[in-house]
Amino acid sequence: MHSIRPIRPAPRSGIVQALKRAAMHRHTIALVNVLILLVLVPALVRFLLGLSAGDDAHDLAKLLDDVATVLVGYGVVVEERHFLMTKLGLYPDMETPEQTATDEICHSVGFAALALGLMSELLVKLVELPNSVVNTEGFDLALLCLTAALIATTSALLVWHALRLVAGPKPR
Repeated sequence: MHSIRPIRPAPRSGIVQALKRAAMHRHTIALVNVLILLVLVPALVRFLLGLSAGDDAHDLAKLLDDVATVLVGYGVVVEERHFLMTKLGLYPDMETPEQTATDEICHSVGFAALALGLMSELLVKLVELPNSVVNTEGFDLALLCLTAALIATTSALLVWHALRLVAGPKPR
């Protein structure tokens, strides 16, 4: 009589596991923060230059809307680092107090980027809606400046996050 043996998962390729670990490493996330900042900062400068040059509010709104979309997408991914680590098969084997601390920081910053990005998109949509629906005439530039301030705040948060990740989060 044959005994029933449990099905063993296929051995994981060393290079695939190394790529997964590298992609989810705190230094990689810090590098991606810097790359995102390389989009945010020039966009904010372009907004300020356009504002001072008297550019059309709808053109400025489009610029800020595109940047806000980047923040929303990035926020969702960073917020779910723990989930991704689990789905990629890196947890529970790699789950350490340092990894947990990294997950907690990423969750908080990711949620903040997501929320601030969504608020930015909402403010832009108020400007883009026809004045017959939401009359923003006379204060559409103020709404766009508020949007730019939210994006600038998120930029500062990403700088803090990158520095914190490079320094290494402190486990509780």
